[in-house]
Amino acid sequence: MTVASIQTRHLLWSIAGLGLALAPHAGRFNLGILACFGAFALWRLLGAYGVLPLPIRANRTLWVVKQVLALAAFVAIYISYRGQIGRDAGIALLTALIGLKVLELERERDFYIVNFLSYFLVVTNFFYTQSILTAVSMLVVVIVVTAGIIRFNSPLPAFSDIACIRLASLMLMQALPIMLVAFLLFPRLPGPLWGLPQNAFSAVTGLSDSMTLGQITSLGTSDEIAFRAKFAGPTPTAAERYWRGPVLWETDGRTWRAGDIGLGVPHPITPQGPEFRYTILLEATGERWLLGLDAVTSTGRMMRLYADQSLRSNTTVKRRVRYELRSATKYHWRDLTADERRGVGLTAPTSSTSGRACATLG
Repeated sequence: MTVASIQTRHLLWSIAGLGLALAPHAGRFNLGILACFGAFALWRLLGAYGVLPLPIRANRTLWVVKQVLALAAFVAIYISYRGQIGRDAGIALLTALIGLKVLELERERDFYIVNFLSYFLVVTNFFYTQSILTAVSMLVVVIVVTAGIIRFNSPLPAFSDIACIRLASLMLMQALPIMLVAFLLFPRLPGPLWGLPQNAFSAVTGLSDSMTLGQITSLGTSDEIAFRAKFAGPTPTAAERYWRGPVLWETDGRTWRAGDIGLGVPHPITPQGPEFRYTILLEATGERWLLGLDAVTSTGRMMRLYADQSLRSNTTVKRRVRYELRSATKYHWRDLTADERRGVGLTAPTSSTSGRACATLG
């Protein structure tokens, strides 16, 4: 077996590990990113077999082409994610950069860098889901990547690929006790990993100062827990458990915003039935809005109740918070007048014909 064939085999192991680690991301972000990675990997494979020249420094023209492709990848990701930094944009950028690194697979150091980045790509899948199926599939990927590293360090032809996979599986089995200890003893971080500003606090509850058509679709398919409520006594019926969040008053025909009309001093509420005391455990939202059982009659510190019965925290909810409230599901209060509601509704733009019709009827 020649040296060239061994290097090609190492290349195949590296690309296989990367491809398996990236496969679950196919439905999570722009397929163009995966296509970009696939094109770079294919270029490197064709270069290994002598079909295409590689963009090395000796080939000045192709080296410049590679730099242009790298810049184009940056620009495409920036435009696709509107300049926002976060989980999705970060993984997309990492994928593009790894694809470019695959083109540079020439020396021993390059092989190690690419394979170690494969381990990190495995971790990125858990940014989206921590299901048992994900854990099992990523365990298979780790075995493949580890077997590739073993293959790279065992150039003897007698040490087969099956033997590499067997040894990698044995190494992972030996690491299980350490994994269990880390799982039980490692402290749980209360907030999102590294506090990324975008996606790290992405809305699970939908609490935001604005809502744009098409941007809230993912909430309908989210299985994440938005909040938990525990009542200190009787629990209201299902029909009475209406949880009030932000009230969006103003619209330009596409985006709804809270505006200022509901941010005045709340009017007194007169309970017409029993009051309920309860504790809410709210997940991080990256916003100031809080949820409360309609209508809140008593709040805690570090929060404020407004005229439209919306509740806000004094600080941004960047981590899980617990707060206590008291509410009455049957009550009387001086709501916004019909003229106030109609005035806000009629501020909708002329393009929102149905919205103006509803506001007029109201």
